[in-house]
Amino acid sequence: MVDIKGAVFELLERSEGGMTTAEIGRSLGIYMDHAGHEGHISGTILAMMETEGAAWQEAPRGKWHAAGRDGDGGNSENTGVISIGFRR
Repeated sequence: MVDIKGAVFELLERSEGGMTTAEIGRSLGIYMDHAGHEGHISGTILAMMETEGAAWQEAPRGKWHAAGRDGDGGNSENTGVISIGFRR
């Protein structure tokens, strides 16, 4: 799980202006349909990263950003959380 979160974080860090759940999932080959829930895997990973303070979303269904990038959603104190296992 740490490896996939790290891959998502790296994508977000490199993106200009953030990425959608679909863009992230397709870039990593994890945006597939599972029991009628397209994007469920990438969406779940992003929600976990948001809870951990490693990523933030502009608005529901908006673009995702790495913590500390593009304004950090007002949560600049969360940037230290990234060290809990994400590889750069």
